[in-house]
Amino acid sequence: MDNGQSRMPKRERLSTLWLCKARYMNHDVAADRYARLFELPHRMSEDFSLQAICLDYRVSGSEPVPQGLSATWRQLNLPRTLMLGWLLQLYTLARKVSPRVVIASSDCLCVIIGYWLARLTGARFYADLYDDYSTFGLARLPGVKPLYRRALSKADGLSAVSRTLVADLEREFPGKPMLLLESTVDPRVFHPREQRLCRQELGLGQLSDKKFVGVCGGLNNHHGAGTIFEAIPEFEQSDPDVVFVIAGKVYEECPLPRGPNVVYLGMLPHHSMPKFYSAMDVVVVPLSNTRFGYYAFPQKAYEVIACDVPAVVADVGALAQLFEALPQARYSPDSVSGLAACIRYQLEHAERPDVPVPTWAEQAEKLLVFTSAGER
Repeated sequence: MDNGQSRMPKRERLSTLWLCKARYMNHDVAADRYARLFELPHRMSEDFSLQAICLDYRVSGSEPVPQGLSATWRQLNLPRTLMLGWLLQLYTLARKVSPRVVIASSDCLCVIIGYWLARLTGARFYADLYDDYSTFGLARLPGVKPLYRRALSKADGLSAVSRTLVADLEREFPGKPMLLLESTVDPRVFHPREQRLCRQELGLGQLSDKKFVGVCGGLNNHHGAGTIFEAIPEFEQSDPDVVFVIAGKVYEECPLPRGPNVVYLGMLPHHSMPKFYSAMDVVVVPLSNTRFGYYAFPQKAYEVIACDVPAVVADVGALAQLFEALPQARYSPDSVSGLAACIRYQLEHAERPDVPVPTWAEQAEKLLVFTSAGER
């Protein structure tokens, strides 16, 4: 560990069952070794005996678990017998594992099933929330929300991705053990790179004399893209040297602006994002002024910070808290003029927040300590 904490000794007797969905942010969690749902259990398995189970909500079509992960990862398709067959498979597997701890993440259904498995096996139960799962589509199914709330109320502890979400959970479940556990990045992937070279590799070398403003991710109103797209024409006449470089999925609700100051790169693979950020002079990290925006902790913010690129961020929830010391870099998510002013300020001053970016190993260690607290 590089944070001064001593690592906990490996204790094989403490068996943990990790439960999550198989598909996350258009990625296969195990096959792509993608983000929080992979990194936390993978790092935890270095210290404890752990079995990870990914639930694929499709009857067929999952990628096989990579051979190097087959000892600790299982992927279960929704069987043709639907929920009953699934529960039987999970119960049989859980009995073989005999977990002391069950951790469920990713959505209401996984949390409900995780609580059920913990009750049947006598394990302690923890829920990991990287978002407010009650806003997800599955929560609209009859009976899901009350079962989800009951599972949270009976949990031995809750970990959550943002200070805003932790604060609301503390109000709803007073006295419940809580852990702030932000999603983060792999420093081997996200680190500063040479701007000129990154521009060339992205096919932007011919515009190397321009100032680049990067926009990426889900390009819809839910993620605040509408305000950015409305601001772009304002720069065409007043700031001809500013080019908006856009990457991500375009939605009908937010048509992509057209003009000489817009370059669309399409959808880039996740491993290309450090190159994208490093090619920019400023990156905009948007969010909508909604329940989603209030609770979310955009991992993208840590990605940009780790690449040492100045950012302009929506003044919402946990994202605003992260950039608390830089008011000139925060804009009201519905203010086109406010966003334009922040972009111009950052293009001139290039200020960066002085915040440490934790590693996944550090976050996994925190979760290990938290879920081991009840071990006798």
